[in-house]
Amino acid sequence: MRYKLSGFTLIEVLIAMLLFVIAAAGLLTLFPVAHRTERESVQETRASLIASGIMESLGPTDQTANAKIPCGVSHGSTIWEPVDPSARSSHTLLYNSACQPIRPVDAEDTASGVTEPDAVAVATLDLEPLASIPHLTRAEVSVASPASAPAPRRVIHRYVTLLFVP
Repeated sequence: MRYKLSGFTLIEVLIAMLLFVIAAAGLLTLFPVAHRTERESVQETRASLIASGIMESLGPTDQTANAKIPCGVSHGSTIWEPVDPSARSSHTLLYNSACQPIRPVDAEDTASGVTEPDAVAVATLDLEPLASIPHLTRAEVSVASPASAPAPRRVIHRYVTLLFVP
């Protein structure tokens, strides 16, 4: 009796393996791109949340037109620092991954990187009254991350608004 043997030849197996390796290598190159895109998205979202929290807190809180900014959290409640939007000033704060302020810092102290384990972003609020337009102050919030990196290696997101100061 004669049996007909069927199967794959060595050449066919090698060609199939080569095609699989090329396809797998192509897919593996997508992982670093996806990781970088996801990291940038998280940084941008965090920066937007931090900046909006600071900007929302700048509205006048009393008849003296004083505003306040969050500068920390103690026992679950926010600690507020009063600011005068009609005067030129700069305020730098550390923020954690939950977009909550940790503490105020000097901008020079953060230049070489922050060693605090909870700090993920450095937010700077710059207030500058506009001399050409009375009762208007330019408020710029710069959110730089990661906080542990030296200042030149951080990604900075800037947000600007105008405040009416009665």
